[in-house]
Amino acid sequence: GDLLTNLDMPHDGMAVYYSVAAAHAGRIGDSAAYNSVDGAHSNIVKLAEDCGLQWVYTTRKRLLDGDLARRGIKLLVLPFHQALDQDEVDVLRSFVQAGGTVLADLRPGVYSGHCRPLEHGPAEALFGIERTGKGKPVPIEGTLTVNLNGQDIPISVRNNRADGEIKATTATVGGELSGAPLFLVNRIGKGSAILLNFHVTQYNGEREMSKGAEKRAFFRALTAAIGVQPPLLRRGTGGGEVLRTETITWRKGNVTLHALYRDGGTDASGVDLELADDAFVFDLRRGERGKTRRIRIDALKPGYAQFLAVYPYDPGKPKVKVSGKRAKAGDTVRFAISMSGVPGSETGVFSYETRLMDPSGKRVDVIPWSVQGVGGKTATHVRFAHNDPDGIWQLRVREVTTGRETVAEIKKGP
Repeated sequence: GDLLTNLDMPHDGMAVYYSVAAAHAGRIGDSAAYNSVDGAHSNIVKLAEDCGLQWVYTTRKRLLDGDLARRGIKLLVLPFHQALDQDEVDVLRSFVQAGGTVLADLRPGVYSGHCRPLEHGPAEALFGIERTGKGKPVPIEGTLTVNLNGQDIPISVRNNRADGEIKATTATVGGELSGAPLFLVNRIGKGSAILLNFHVTQYNGEREMSKGAEKRAFFRALTAAIGVQPPLLRRGTGGGEVLRTETITWRKGNVTLHALYRDGGTDASGVDLELADDAFVFDLRRGERGKTRRIRIDALKPGYAQFLAVYPYDPGKPKVKVSGKRAKAGDTVRFAISMSGVPGSETGVFSYETRLMDPSGKRVDVIPWSVQGVGGKTATHVRFAHNDPDGIWQLRVREVTTGRETVAEIKKGP
């Protein structure tokens, strides 16, 4: 925990947009005939997680404050986001012009930011469409393949709804079902605004079904075409998909931690992982894996996080430099800690477990249980009391991610 709080949580380029207005809009008018705000959000994020992606939320305030550019977002998802104001649309247009992608499902911007119904809202120009009426839910079912940036994207919709009262203006229609345009792409500047005239809100109930696999195939192909890809390739040891499992990454400098967390089921099956490049890998449960790009986890249990530390170099072993060879009562001794293989330019944080042992081998709880330092450089201090026993005292140090240990000694005398 101490280490994770000192690292950053990156993302894979995907953000999900939330606003109070959109949440409220999903509960008024005929919204329920199309989709559910709660369902739209919970299903899209589980779909992303099952595809191995790490995403972040953004809000109206953050959006207007430049959050997308600041955090390097490539793909912004608007799940059933029916309420959009002009200022939001202006920011989204600038984001797309600069090379970003906005992805919305049904009826984006049919309400103002105050949830006033709009005959024609500013989002229409963003997505390159025109509403031809107030909206008409049309049942759709079928399969087709569309193309985005040279990537074929399979779409399979079952027991779904489209808005039958929209038409393309500047958008390109990738396909239709039941007379309704299904996949619309509006190119603006270097990027695209994409409208899916359907939803993925049934996904959570279909994860283990073929319908769930179809949605994952669609979303993987779509995000790959946009340039959003997971840092780890995941497959079950039997070759199948890895479901109900989040991939979570923390990083600072060259210090990277990946965690896999299975959030449901009773299956403790294995997982095969592949990194982009060879790296020095340390399994925090099982120890060193050596320099590799392929890692096998034999059994990923539900409810248990599996942590892997990944370095582009061998970080070496902990080293401790003691400020003196001997100490007496009242002296303060400094133990400077570092890692033998970490370059001086490293900006990542390393964490150490520290245990002070008296001459009898008993632990003395007078120092922090753990210390952290940028580039692996940190220190802990021991002040010897008058009633501390004389003899050889030890500081035992264990670097948390590698599991490598060392022991430093100092002699206390009268």
